[in-house]
Amino acid sequence: MPEEKRNSYLDLKELGAKQQKIIFHLSENPNLNAQALQKDLKYPSNQYPNILNALKTLEKLDLINSTSGKSKKNIPIKLYRCTLNGIIYALAKNPNVNALITLNAYQSQSDVINSFLKLYHIWGHDLFTKIVRDIHEFLPMIHKDGIENTTPYILMKMTMRMRYLDLKTRRRLVKETMEQFPHAKRTLKNWVKSISKLL
Repeated sequence: MPEEKRNSYLDLKELGAKQQKIIFHLSENPNLNAQALQKDLKYPSNQYPNILNALKTLEKLDLINSTSGKSKKNIPIKLYRCTLNGIIYALAKNPNVNALITLNAYQSQSDVINSFLKLYHIWGHDLFTKIVRDIHEFLPMIHKDGIENTTPYILMKMTMRMRYLDLKTRRRLVKETMEQFPHAKRTLKNWVKSISKLL
């Protein structure tokens, strides 16, 4: 699969309301043009230039990207969808996120998203939605180092959030979780060995 772009981190807390609405909508409805977004989000026609500006900003932040397409009238248009960073942003920040719709919509885009979809089915909706909220803490690292290098840290945080479950359930979930991220599993094992030598 194509590797995601890695940009230096920009303060994602500065996203405006319009930008957030757009990225949240695209996370569940990929491949929309600006006009379709305007209609879906019920913005009046005089807001169209502002929607275009919001899309440009989100592209610069590497939260969405675009491909060329054609309308029903054979007019060239841009079709927008979330990047991996954008999907993670939406999963973590959207208070009304439908995680299953987002993961299904983008599972072919990234091995990581495909793994998250498997985790959704392992953990169930409630646990997945609760744990995925922590991902936003790692957005700066994702932008700086990429998702693959950040995954071990995310998984450590996820397993810590499982402490309220009984030990047998935690062990099962951790084992099934690590099977989805073999690279992260190796990294975590190396960390344990290195720390054990110092203790």
